[in-house]
Amino acid sequence: MTAWAAILKVDQWGLRLSEGVSASELARTERALGIGLPPHLREFLAFANGFEDLRGQWRPAWSCKVIVSDNLRAWQMEMLPRTLIGFGDDGASTCFCVHTDLENLEVVRWSWIAQEAEETFTDMPTFWQRWYADSPGSTD
Repeated sequence: MTAWAAILKVDQWGLRLSEGVSASELARTERALGIGLPPHLREFLAFANGFEDLRGQWRPAWSCKVIVSDNLRAWQMEMLPRTLIGFGDDGASTCFCVHTDLENLEVVRWSWIAQEAEETFTDMPTFWQRWYADSPGSTD
């Protein structure tokens, strides 16, 4: 089990977490998407159903509801390959994604404009740590 409370430095990074979801809500999300969520994304959503960045005033980590609506729309419009599941964004032009391949733990920053991966991270904990370490105002 990932120690999300230690990884997401809520006070230091200025985050407001939404309460995690139940197993039944995760199952509803998977049914709506028509695919299983990777275990690391399921674990994250069980801890926090997305979060708000209070400094940037946007939601970099999406709720299950937004994951369903935005992915279905992006797949239908062919803006996101069906091999990726978006779970958040940078508030501008990239989507944070995990692979639909349940064995692949990588996180990809997908450019909506260029229609390609901008950057790849080893896993979700590494992604969030790097994202906030590299953001303006970070004290990491």
